[in-house]
Amino acid sequence: MNRNSFYIVSAVVLLFFYSCQGDEIYYNFEQFTKSEWSRNDTLYFEIDSTSVIIGKPLDCNIEIVNTSDYPYRNIWLYIQDDFSDSIYTHYEKQYELCDEYGKWYGSGFGSVYQLSLNYKRNIILKEKRNYKIKMVHGMRDEPLTGIDKVGIKLYESSTAD
Repeated sequence: MNRNSFYIVSAVVLLFFYSCQGDEIYYNFEQFTKSEWSRNDTLYFEIDSTSVIIGKPLDCNIEIVNTSDYPYRNIWLYIQDDFSDSIYTHYEKQYELCDEYGKWYGSGFGSVYQLSLNYKRNIILKEKRNYKIKMVHGMRDEPLTGIDKVGIKLYESSTAD
């Protein structure tokens, strides 16, 4: 390998590792067998108190990995979290996964796509404790096909409103 090639490869490797360094506090997925999510499958995410940053704005995203077999443009999620108190707050969220022409949002190749969806922005956690998120889908299909895995990503906010 000549000297220029070595520098280019080294720069690409360093850039890759730098881009992987995130300000993620929590990042976890639940995977489904055969890309099928049953209505009875409640997803539980527990954010460990050792990861929690008190008083700093945090953002929370829902990460969805779907296959091209997913039959809809959107997905309804019923979500509960205890960010503001130890009592759960309930939310109904609808997210678009593809446009009207069937082009999937997010990134991916082949028949698998990952999309990062805004759940909450500028969350301020007030105490050092474990925080929980529960989630089920609200679609009519049983089971819902084409969903490979669903995750939660909690990270330091880049902007404070």
